[in-house]
This record gives sequence, C-alpha cells and structure tokens, in this order.
Amino acid sequence: MRVLVAALFVLLVVASSASADTIVYRRGTDIWRMAPDGSGQTALTGGERRYEWPSAADDGTIVASDEVGQLWRMSLDGVVAGPPIPTAATTATQDVPAETPTHARISPDGARIAYDEVIDGDPTTLWTPSAATGLDFPGQQDGQAGLVTPSWIGSDALLLSRDVASDDPGATFSLYGIGGEDGSADPWFSDSAARWATGFDAAASRSGTRIAVMEDDAADQDGVPSRVVLRLYTADAPGATPVFRCELALEAADTYSSASPTFSPDGTRLAWAQSDGIHVANLGALSDCGAIRDQVVTLPGAWEPYWTPATPAAPVGAAPPAAVLTLAVRTRAHPLRATLRKHGLRARVTLSAPATVRVSVRVAGKKRFAGVTTARLGAGTTTVSIRLRARVLRSAKHLTVRASTPGAKPAEATLRPRT
Repeated sequence: MRVLVAALFVLLVVASSASADTIVYRRGTDIWRMAPDGSGQTALTGGERRYEWPSAADDGTIVASDEVGQLWRMSLDGVVAGPPIPTAATTATQDVPAETPTHARISPDGARIAYDEVIDGDPTTLWTPSAATGLDFPGQQDGQAGLVTPSWIGSDALLLSRDVASDDPGATFSLYGIGGEDGSADPWFSDSAARWATGFDAAASRSGTRIAVMEDDAADQDGVPSRVVLRLYTADAPGATPVFRCELALEAADTYSSASPTFSPDGTRLAWAQSDGIHVANLGALSDCGAIRDQVVTLPGAWEPYWTPATPAAPVGAAPPAAVLTLAVRTRAHPLRATLRKHGLRARVTLSAPATVRVSVRVAGKKRFAGVTTARLGAGTTTVSIRLRARVLRSAKHLTVRASTPGAKPAEATLRPRT
C-alpha cells in the first residue's frame, strides 16, 4: 500500500489596490465574490438556500436563482433585498412542468432580469422587471422560444444562442431588443466552422463588439463532450458581421455547462470556470492569439462567474482582503532505491494557482543536495521528476523533499528509501 506524505502551507496574497471590478460566482451552493485577480474571496451566503447562476448589476445588486426556481436579490455583502421573484418553476404543475431557470442575468442598470427556462418541455428566454413581485413578463407570453443563454448588450438588448434541442435551421445567434414581443429576436450570425458542435453559449461584451462563444459536442457524446472551445469574435457594432479572431481550448468534461464565459466591463478580459477554478485571460487586441494568457485565480470548485464593475465598500480602517492559496507536495514514503536511481524521484505538486516552484531533494538534516529542479506549474496537480545524484542516493537513509515559491513558507516532506 502506498503511503503519501503531504505537506501543506498557506500563502496569503494581498489584494491589489488597482482592482476595481468584482466577479461573483458559485461555490457549492453558495454565492461568493472576489476581485478579478482572485483577492478578497468572500462567501456571501451560508447554506440557507441552494443558489446558482449569480450575476450583478453596476450598482452591485446580485441576482441568483435557487433550488425551487425563485430569483433572489442581494447586495455585494450578501444582504437580501426584498422577497424573491417567482418564475414558472415556482408555479409549475404536473400538466405544465417547468425546470428552474439558468443563466439568470440582471441588466447593467439593474432594471431587468433575463433568464432561460424549460417550460412544458420547451426552452425559452424571458425577462422580468427586477422589482417584480409576481410573474411579470411585459409584452411576453412564450418569450424567445428555442433561444437560451441570455447575455446583456448594454441594458436594452440581449445576445441569445440557439438551444441544442432546437430544430430551427436559422442563425445560431440572435439579438433581442427589450420590449419586443414573443419570437421577435433578429438573426445575427452562425459559426460556419463549427459543424462539429451541438451546443452553444455566447457571451457579449457590454458594447456588443466582442463575442465569446463556448461550443461543445456533448449531444453527440452521451452528454460528456469530447471537445469544448471558446471562439472569440469582434464586430463593429451589434448586428454587424462578426470576424473570427481566436480559439481557446477548454477541458472536455461534463462540467462544461457551468463554465459561464463573461467579459470584463471594458471587454479586454474574459473569465470562465473549469474544474481547476476560475480562469481570467487578458485578450489584448485579439491580433495575436498566441499572446493570450490565462491565470487560475481560485481554488477548484468555483463555477458560473459573472463580471461586474461594482466594487464592495471596504470597512473604514480595514486592511486589504487576502485570498488564500495552497501548495502541497506528495511522494511515496518508502520508495525503492533502485527505482529512484533509474527513474528519479516523482513528486506530486498541487497548486491552487499558477506559480514557479522550486523542488529540491537533500539528505535529511544535512546540506547535501541529491537533486533540484524549477518549473512553472499550472493550477492543479502536476507530477515533477527530479533526477538524483547516484553517489548521494547510495548512502542516504532519509531524504527531504522541499517545495518553495517566492514569498511563501517552504513545504517539506521526508521519505526513507528502501532496498
């Protein structure tokens, strides 16, 4: 039986004073917020409900749905504002069933909430006033049938994506102007290069001049995609012909539906979620796809991010918030000496965010080094191999593995080679 030796330390990263925006997201069944650099990660709810799909207006008003389909409003401090807003799910019957809403999106001005929902087996997108106290859909009855994943362009228009179950041969992406009647969304464009894709989730920048389309083939793969990508476009204006710019590969996993791509308010950055945490990428001018770099800014388990220009008020005299990052080192406690001699030492390094890590091996209690390596590692677990000096390995009874990164307390683990 393998025995793993683990060493864990906590690294506190002070929040950047330049971070003015906020990303709200879901962790488990609670709503959290943080600065875009990952600092100030704060839980806003504490298990009282099973929340999902948070979004936030410019004034910081958060909207999220719960397990029965109600829409809740709260502040950036998690203070609930008023009673919940009902949806078709809260009044569903056996004759007219309805699923809970997803992609709940409050408009930047805080006046309206759009969401998609499957009602009586048919997907649609509806919007309601954010001050509604009952089922209130101005000018709508069925909404924009067959169109889902609403994304605000300003506060008066929505970018919508064709649902995977839709048989409509029309455009994959459409524009809907608030105030329009049922089925009034105007076709915008399709991705002619995505004949392999079955599912689409498009997000627009606030100006509507940048579009990020998450595409997957899950419907052809029994629900677990073999390919998931983000395809980035630019357009001169909403409705103008988009130009494809770049493609980013995402992990192909059954969690793809919670990736929730979201632009920064100025459209220069993009966030999305994967199993290792929330990624934030600087897009630049989208003229050099190879220059796009993303960073994981949370621990694993963070989903459905949404970017808002709102900033939580800091308590008077309070110190800047800190985000907790972790690093762990694991290896066999009693590896065979012959294996170490032939293949080197294999250490499993787990990071909550990308960092440059130095891993060294020395004789325990002495300054005699058996091997060392330095590598830039991504978030998650990576196996690092360190070649060991045969002369040192031959006589060493105990070895110490030491992992370090600038500004953090080193993590160590001791192992004892066996013959």
